[in-house]
Amino acid sequence: MKPQRLGTKAAENIPSGILIEYELIQGDNEADGSATLTTAYGEKKDFTFEIETVHRIESLAGVERRTNQLV
Repeated sequence: MKPQRLGTKAAENIPSGILIEYELIQGDNEADGSATLTTAYGEKKDFTFEIETVHRIESLAGVERRTNQLV
């Protein structure tokens, strides 16, 4: 999943009453983005995040099938 789509999907799943604003960071930074969470009471929490690909056995099986078809 592309980083922008992942950010949108994550924002859609934030519990009701919590607002998330995020920005993806371009470049050679250690972080891939920054975000601010705002609670229903107006409390804010700023943080940075990294987006990492997690390979699941199902996705690896698909890669193996495609690789074997090329040989």
